[in-house]
Amino acid sequence: MKDDEKLLLGIYDCIFKGIMLDPNNEDFLKELISCITSIPVTEFNNMRVENSEYIINNKNDKNMRSDIIKKGCQRAPNRALIYGTGVSKNQMDAPFIGICSSFTDLIPGHSGMRILERFAEKGIHTGGGQAFIFSVPGVCDGISMGHSGMRYSLPSRDAIADIIECVVNAHSLDGVLFITNCDKITPGMLMAAARLNVPSIFVTAGPMMSGNYRMKRRDFITDSFEAASKAATGEIDEDEMTNMEMTACPGEGACQGLFTANTMACLTEVMGMSMPGCATAMAGMAKKRRIAFDSGVRLVSLVKEDIKPLDIMNEKAYKILYPYLKKHSQIFKINNNGTIFY
Repeated sequence: MKDDEKLLLGIYDCIFKGIMLDPNNEDFLKELISCITSIPVTEFNNMRVENSEYIINNKNDKNMRSDIIKKGCQRAPNRALIYGTGVSKNQMDAPFIGICSSFTDLIPGHSGMRILERFAEKGIHTGGGQAFIFSVPGVCDGISMGHSGMRYSLPSRDAIADIIECVVNAHSLDGVLFITNCDKITPGMLMAAARLNVPSIFVTAGPMMSGNYRMKRRDFITDSFEAASKAATGEIDEDEMTNMEMTACPGEGACQGLFTANTMACLTEVMGMSMPGCATAMAGMAKKRRIAFDSGVRLVSLVKEDIKPLDIMNEKAYKILYPYLKKHSQIFKINNNGTIFY
């Protein structure tokens, strides 16, 4: 027997919990392994084993990551559960694409993501993929600041990256479309994309529109903080402060200005991880929905072309990124070692 055959025999002896096969009956062994792995017997001699998973030595083979959960006789239970989600038999052969959404009603930059999820899903199906939506939590720096809640903002970044890694690897997804916007959520998702290195694309949900009160443009940073100071000194009354509060953030979207959310959206686009124009397309606008749709279509092609985040977020991308940061030196502080501070 060849070493590969002996190794596979040992693996599947464990699976069948002690059912011993005749090691001299190579034909029976090949038929069994063919059934279990859905590898044709004619291909058996081209097989190699890495980390207990079968790989065919064929450069033209188009195996997907998701094959490990949906191919072969031994995956009948896995497929049964996938069918239970409503996936059709025809779609079982499509690339499995995760839509990693950070939707929450708690953050205005994320409260409008439900519609982006749907447009991204339409794009993925149009491109020939099968979409699955899963969620990660989010912390709003603006709401959590000024009290003990701010202790959870930075740790949430690493928690988000870990959660994404768990879901994507546990379900062997072929690609991930990330829907993000605010604060530590975008960095956490970028960390996960680089760590997993499966085909990925980002849709940032967009900046918030400016408000209007007393014929003036209003925004969160200027007017809500200013209203608080003026009310504290007695310059305005409580009703005026309430009016300014309610017009500073008129709807969904990231805080108006190049703060963490919109800055990270710009950097994500400059690095090549989101579609052109995504960072500046306003939240809630039809343009943003079209970008979500186009991103879904493009992601399926990235999977088919096997283009991964580390093929995009490479040295060339950072050389493009660095001049952008220097150009906006009033926002970023860059020391002599190239470290970036906000």
